[in-house]
Amino acid sequence: MRTIYPALILTILGALTANTVHSVEPAPNDNDAALRRGKLLFITQCRACHRTDSIADEHKIGPHLAAIIDRKAATVPGYNYSAGLRAADWNWTMEKLDAWLQHPSEVVPGTTMTFMGIPGADDRQSLLLYLERETRPQTTARE
Repeated sequence: MRTIYPALILTILGALTANTVHSVEPAPNDNDAALRRGKLLFITQCRACHRTDSIADEHKIGPHLAAIIDRKAATVPGYNYSAGLRAADWNWTMEKLDAWLQHPSEVVPGTTMTFMGIPGADDRQSLLLYLERETRPQTTARE
């Protein structure tokens, strides 16, 4: 008599039901794909130096990015910005962030950020979509 291993049974059952499980889930839309791409870009290009939350105003090499959209440049408490960014008199709009992500040293000559930029417009838009979602201020419901 042969012994059937539980893991093998689970693997076979999983393969047989895989189509059923996937057919129940909604099909991903372009926004989902862009968010996934933006998250991947953040992880590979940004996360080593930045965080998306502001827990205890902790910074990495760069300042945290919490609530960055429409925030005045160089205003995160406790971060030592370059002279160029301290002199900036503008807010981080989506357009300004897009230009920054494309080529930071063109937006702020002399920036100390060693990031070369993301040349692809689609990649920048995916990253901006992700940043918009991940960095928006958190609100708490009061009941």
